[in-house]
Amino acid sequence: MRITDGVDGRFRDEEMLTRFRQLALLIDVFN
Repeated sequence: MRITDGVDGRFRDEEMLTRFRQLALLIDVFN
């Protein structure tokens, strides 16, 4: 499921995963 292109891709993916988790928490709170 993870799309990486070297180190940059990996870091970008980690950032997106973190943001997604924060978003999921927010959605959980509002629902």
